[in-house]
Amino acid sequence: MKNIKFSSNTKNEKLFKNTYWGNFELSKENNKYEDFEQIFKNRDLFVDEYKIVKNTEKKQRFICEYLKHLEKTQKMDHTEVYIDSDGKYIIVNSPYGEEKQIKGFEMIYKLYASSATTYIKKITKEEMKNEIGGKTQKEFMKDFIEKEKGKIYTCEICKGTYSYFNKSTHIRTKRHLKFIE
Repeated sequence: MKNIKFSSNTKNEKLFKNTYWGNFELSKENNKYEDFEQIFKNRDLFVDEYKIVKNTEKKQRFICEYLKHLEKTQKMDHTEVYIDSDGKYIIVNSPYGEEKQIKGFEMIYKLYASSATTYIKKITKEEMKNEIGGKTQKEFMKDFIEKEKGKIYTCEICKGTYSYFNKSTHIRTKRHLKFIE
């Protein structure tokens, strides 16, 4: 039996083929189709019910920033992000085990595995930005650089001084290296 990717067992292979889940393979040795048949059906139901039109593959910077923000406060695992026909983002989160509630997420049918509970959150780009303080990474770094300008730090190892922006240069100086040899 040739190994078959999970994504090819759905009606929407194109949406799932670049996901972590979609690249798993069914094989004689480790998986049976029957074990995942309901998950495949649920994936098709998800696309139809939530009018999914695109998989973002998490490439957009603001999505990455938002997911990092969520990971600080929520149990996040097997995360996928899709766009519906209204242009809203659908964040899919499927941590293993049974969770009672994940703030801001709605529990739906299982999309990852029978041992992982699936939650979704519908959100716009603006809502994501507002939740993380309205700043993009570029804006955050610009503010950070402004705050760090002129600050001088003292090295705890060699007692030398450096600015935040030349710390990596400082730790390679002879003075510093002398203390860690």
